[in-house]
Amino acid sequence: RMISILYIVLYGIIGMITYFFVAYKSKTIDNVFGKGFVQKVFDNLKKLKKKTVK
Repeated sequence: RMISILYIVLYGIIGMITYFFVAYKSKTIDNVFGKGFVQKVFDNLKKLKKKTVK
């Protein structure tokens, strides 16, 4: 039973990543949230990445 739950969680995470990647590449996220919001989110992610590398 526990392995089945882990499989469901793993497939869910992979599905979410795939969905957001395709939505980002097709500019669907820009249409829904606005280009400024999406750019702000990616800028924050880049800042976090720089902090963890140092």
